[in-house]
Amino acid sequence: MLRLAQWLLPVVAYFLGTVLPGDYLVRWRTGRSSRDLGENYGAAGTWRLIGPVYGVTVAILDILKGFLPVFVARSLDLHPWVLWLTAVAPVAGHNWPLQRHFQGGRGLAAAIGVVLCLAPLPFILGLIPGVLVALRRRRTPWVGFVGLPVGLLLSLFMHVPPLFITATLAVALLLLIRQFQWYAVAERLARWRARRASRRGPSAGSQPPVF
Repeated sequence: MLRLAQWLLPVVAYFLGTVLPGDYLVRWRTGRSSRDLGENYGAAGTWRLIGPVYGVTVAILDILKGFLPVFVARSLDLHPWVLWLTAVAPVAGHNWPLQRHFQGGRGLAAAIGVVLCLAPLPFILGLIPGVLVALRRRRTPWVGFVGLPVGLLLSLFMHVPPLFITATLAVALLLLIRQFQWYAVAERLARWRARRASRRGPSAGSQPPVF
């Protein structure tokens, strides 16, 4: 029975990932969703909309929802594929939440939680230059663009188990796919804003494109 029940953990991890605390906090403070205000559902968007305290809070919560399911899977010594799917699931849930018609955030903080549980030392060391580059360029995605590849290289040198490395590669791929989707949405949003600025009257109050 336990052998079958363990396969529910990736499902739980996915639905945990679909919980987007950033949007709930933004709705609480502004009465509108992050999407309606032209921002993503993650920590960076929350920071820009309602301030750094809320942004940091969302970052911690999103990291935890990636970290905790993997921690449970590792602690219980579950089937390797259960662990692999559990590592990927919260990031997939954050990026493509079922209840939001698969329109979520970009998944960086959840991914950081996953990799920090899989291989703490390589990714702590890898994320440091990622954070520095992100601060210099003032763009949060650079944390992942730099930190994950550096962490993966360090994982190879530090003999991290291949299962953990392939799970991290899968997580990185999900981030990359979502990033390309986000750039497409950002382009549509820019066009929508340009049209809105050029209009006059009530029609300018139309809704932004779906994320």
